[in-house]
Amino acid sequence: VLRRCFRIMSAQARSASRSRFSSGAWGCFSQCGWPVVSRWQVSQTVGAGMILLSAGGFVSEPARARATLVGMLVVILFLVALVIFQGILGMWTVTMGLQPTIVMLHLLGGFTILACLFLLHLKLRESKRKPRRINSITKFALLGMAILLMQIGLGGWTSANYAALACTDFPVCEDGWASRLDFSGAFSVPYAETYEYGAHGYGERMTMHIVHRAGAVITFLYLLWLGFRLYSREVAAPVKSAALLLIGVLMIQVTLGVSNVVLSLPVIVAVAHNIVAACLLLVMVWITYQVSRYQGDPQQGGAHG
Repeated sequence: VLRRCFRIMSAQARSASRSRFSSGAWGCFSQCGWPVVSRWQVSQTVGAGMILLSAGGFVSEPARARATLVGMLVVILFLVALVIFQGILGMWTVTMGLQPTIVMLHLLGGFTILACLFLLHLKLRESKRKPRRINSITKFALLGMAILLMQIGLGGWTSANYAALACTDFPVCEDGWASRLDFSGAFSVPYAETYEYGAHGYGERMTMHIVHRAGAVITFLYLLWLGFRLYSREVAAPVKSAALLLIGVLMIQVTLGVSNVVLSLPVIVAVAHNIVAACLLLVMVWITYQVSRYQGDPQQGGAHG
């Protein structure tokens, strides 16, 4: 749908002046169909919903500590600014011809908004503020979050550059793949009038794909270790449940990733791969939030949502 929008806008830009193109932008957007229009409406609803959520949180919890209210306000203001910037990125995604950096940032922005909304939900439902502790488990969870975000970013870069099918063999790429690796070209943006269907060469796209696969292995091994480590320790029941959920969602995500390659990227599997990645991020936010609120020795439990 975005590609069709871009073709319409490019044709108008070539045949009209800047002022005429600007005045007719909404006209060409209307030709893109209900998916794009619905997407804009959902974005506006999310922004309005966050404002209502913030007002409801302050009204329903007047007795909260000032520090807690200030913390929630910071998260809310950050979310509002992020939604506005996300809208700008959405516009640039179309007007800049699917430029890979913009497309990847737009994806990461959506994941960030989802994670922040979930974090705000956890803060609002916390009956009593508990002090945060940067214990060893919290550090492991934060590292897992960082690794997962990097892998999501690699996935976004691979998708934005149409490199998802650069390697169709599994578990390794086709013969001679090692000699074609080009890291400098893979993580740069060449000049092109349009980035539709990608502007990188085969070797560069293959490099993106290989790096994403390597990142998937690292992410899988670390999060699997983290899940088993949390489950095997003497921690509270919610943390054990979150650890089991992490392992389960991780297995589903790996299965979907392999299916994308083996089945040549069917749309439903690709969409499910993104959805499950979002679920994996939410699970990591939940785990990090839980373990950062241990009171006393982290071995003793005491983390309750």
